[in-house]
Amino acid sequence: MMACIHAYLFCSSLQLLKEIESKMIGLLQMIQKFPEETVKEALKSKEKAHRLEVKQERKLEQRKNQEERIRKALERAKADPKKCTGRRLMTRSEPPKIERDDLKNSAQLSKEEEELAFLFG
Repeated sequence: MMACIHAYLFCSSLQLLKEIESKMIGLLQMIQKFPEETVKEALKSKEKAHRLEVKQERKLEQRKNQEERIRKALERAKADPKKCTGRRLMTRSEPPKIERDDLKNSAQLSKEEEELAFLFG
């Protein structure tokens, strides 16, 4: 195996690409010699194995994430409670509502003016 690697150490990238292409052509010709059903079955089994591998990797990743969340939750639970220092934050109080008696006052003023005009007018 190492002898094969040493043979390609001093090759240019173009020569390496030609070598890869010739190997690919040889493998494709070999696949064409096999019965079509055998090739399809092999492809199906390969795809199934790949899907299974991806599924297992995903489950492993989820398990790691879950363990990490549990570990962080335990650290938070074991940690000393934080003491709040300084003034407590208060919510801002609403300003007092100003009653609008402008309309009532203007109506009363107009009645008073009418009475004054009637009496002294």
